[in-house]
Amino acid sequence: MLLIKTRFAKLHGLYLICVMAAKHTTNQFYDAVRKEHERLTRVKEYGVQKFSDEWIRHKLASAFFREVKTIEDIIFQRV
Repeated sequence: MLLIKTRFAKLHGLYLICVMAAKHTTNQFYDAVRKEHERLTRVKEYGVQKFSDEWIRHKLASAFFREVKTIEDIIFQRV
């Protein structure tokens, strides 16, 4: 297990465990956003995509409490 000293830890003589779980949780979040994006883009009506890409991004931003730009970054693998 990797230990990291932080400014707070240095002041109080404590060591904090590296947040490996945070990265795992973040990756799970990214996967959930991408999965929901894929599901919404697959919805078709009369043979065409029912929801516009812009609507989907705004819907995901609202559902996941993030900015549209953040959702775009996640979808297009820029994070």
